[in-house]
Amino acid sequence: MRRARCRVHDPPRIDPIDAMNDPEIEVRLLRCLTVLVEVCSVSRAAERLGTSQPAMSHSLARLRQIFGDPILTRSKSGLVPTARAVELDGVARSVLNDLDRMSNVSVPFDPKTSTTTFVLTATEYVESVLAAKFVTALQDEAPHVKVEFRPPDRSQAMAWMERGEIDLRLGYVHEPDPILRSKLLFEEKLVVVARADHPEIRGAITLTQYQATRHVTSELAGWTTSGRAIDKALGDIHSQREKQVHVQSALTIPRVVAGSDLVATVPEGLARGAARDLGLQVLGIPIKVSPFRCAAYWHESVHRDPRHKWLRTILIRVARLAEEARAEDRSNQS
Repeated sequence: MRRARCRVHDPPRIDPIDAMNDPEIEVRLLRCLTVLVEVCSVSRAAERLGTSQPAMSHSLARLRQIFGDPILTRSKSGLVPTARAVELDGVARSVLNDLDRMSNVSVPFDPKTSTTTFVLTATEYVESVLAAKFVTALQDEAPHVKVEFRPPDRSQAMAWMERGEIDLRLGYVHEPDPILRSKLLFEEKLVVVARADHPEIRGAITLTQYQATRHVTSELAGWTTSGRAIDKALGDIHSQREKQVHVQSALTIPRVVAGSDLVATVPEGLARGAARDLGLQVLGIPIKVSPFRCAAYWHESVHRDPRHKWLRTILIRVARLAEEARAEDRSNQS
């Protein structure tokens, strides 16, 4: 005699693993669950998955019915996931990652028809170097693919990659986790910028001036790799720089320098563009310091994924084009 399957609606009695074994749980619903928990919005979840808001509302209703849990509840700041939803989200992501790895073995990636979304983290400067040419390449080769750039978060980056929430981390990691793969995209020498009519600095900056002049810096995650290199180089000669102003974005630095007697140490690409637009001096740095580097990092689990391999190929090509453009800009300004 066939055993009747009990419809359980009491949340404490439902084990997440058992719930995932329920034949009513489709892969589509699992994806809806993970996105709803991540964005906490029915409309944004629908947009992320390329479906309508009514369809997403229906999926949320089905998830609530199956798991006997609200999944999202209202708070003063908007919708938030329930504790149960967070628990289920972890199991769902694990299942989806396994299914994605299985499907990638045999399913090729067609950029012309794909509607996938690529998620990358990058500082604002790295985004300014790569994003425009990257989007141009997508328009030409993958017209329906979406791309999302997010600000970096060093404390969360590894977890995001393990869960498949981001495809690439752009920046420079001094000692990356062994499970990560990487590819250097570009590097630039560091230079000093000062306003054109600076009262003491004219055409060059000495070590004494570099030490004595006040500096503006950016403390964004990823940017501090160069900052630490500069401070170490100064420390090796028993010196330091006076950091008077800290800003959130490296792109703000040239404007602060242009309106003050402060100086800053920035990648040459940023300096050259600012010099043209704001009339700044671009000066050689009077200490020996490693260049600014930008690499792409990805998790070993996606290394052979056709979708991901295509993304990396495009990004490497875009980085090369960006470097050629910067070289031409340097040539025109020299």
